[in-house]
Amino acid sequence: SFSELQRVNALDKIGTGIEELDIALGGGLARGCLGIWLAGLSKGKSMCLCTGSASALKLGVSVAYATLEMSSIKVLARVKAALTGVPIDALLAGHGIPEAQEKLRVLLPTIGSFVVQDFVPKITTAIDIINWVKEAENQTKRRIDLVMVDYADRLGSHIGRENENEYRAMGTVYEALRNYAKATNRWVWSASQAKRRSVQDRGGRIEADDVADSLNKARICDVMISINPDPDNTTVRYFITRNRDGRSLIEVGPIPHAFELGRMSLWSQ
Repeated sequence: SFSELQRVNALDKIGTGIEELDIALGGGLARGCLGIWLAGLSKGKSMCLCTGSASALKLGVSVAYATLEMSSIKVLARVKAALTGVPIDALLAGHGIPEAQEKLRVLLPTIGSFVVQDFVPKITTAIDIINWVKEAENQTKRRIDLVMVDYADRLGSHIGRENENEYRAMGTVYEALRNYAKATNRWVWSASQAKRRSVQDRGGRIEADDVADSLNKARICDVMISINPDPDNTTVRYFITRNRDGRSLIEVGPIPHAFELGRMSLWSQ
């Protein structure tokens, strides 16, 4: 409805879906900004993007999710699980679909639209993602305010490999995403791979200098948050390594999660 559109347009910041973290961020990621999740292999980057997607959808925000990592089917299952409380495994196996469909039927009048698309790693560029979002808006007849890119390290530079080394190429990719967020007044979230630590100093916590390939990423983005699962893998600590317009170098957690429901925190049903 028009009133819901006005409410979305009035939102200045979008939350991550992790309440304690959003409080530390002063409400979340500001419009026109690029946020980056930083973590090691299989440590929750995609799950954070899915949690943020579901949280935004519940606010009536329309979301475009470009995946260069896992399949769009798995992304959709995670987002639906977060929205409905039906476990991811049950959705992928099929027997949880009827329950999820019934719950989504109730939610549909108030949630935003969600589009997800698979893209080929290293061949796809930020420009390709931008053009896809434009096409998705034309098809859905709705403005997409939140763009998730899973994840930016897997994008190629639109300038071309022959003209840039890996360090500069990653800078080009991240600059393109941030410029897009700023020029169109959208929220853009993505993720980056952290380097493997040889020495477990700082309690193993990941910080900005652990960014793989290019420190340009940390310099360019507006917000960077590292994901640090505790040894028992039941809770996660988050470290705000960069926050251009707010407080940074803050650790938040430990926060319990519900991975099986696509949630990086324990939402109320």
